[in-house]
Amino acid sequence: MISADIPTTIDPEASALAVRLGLQSELSEMVDHVKRNVPGLISVTVEFAPAYDTGEDGILILGVRDAVDPSKHDYWEQFSAWKIARYSADVWRHVNLILLSKNANGG
Repeated sequence: MISADIPTTIDPEASALAVRLGLQSELSEMVDHVKRNVPGLISVTVEFAPAYDTGEDGILILGVRDAVDPSKHDYWEQFSAWKIARYSADVWRHVNLILLSKNANGG
């Protein structure tokens, strides 16, 4: 198991949307899942994702990893499969995950 003691920031707008949609506990569980299961994770930010072409506002879990890792796409697929199996579409459709990698040069 990976340490869940990872700095986490939650945007007030994302938190307000979770409250409005009644998804506070589900969002918390998703963030905890990411923190426990993504190797090399150094930070998590939960952001408000305004509606563009979808017509619905959403929530984005943004994870930053400590190195470039080609398996990041594999973990995104694992996370997506997990959230779809765990929650109804009324829950999972509002939350997405993006994983970014920070290289030794700070980028």
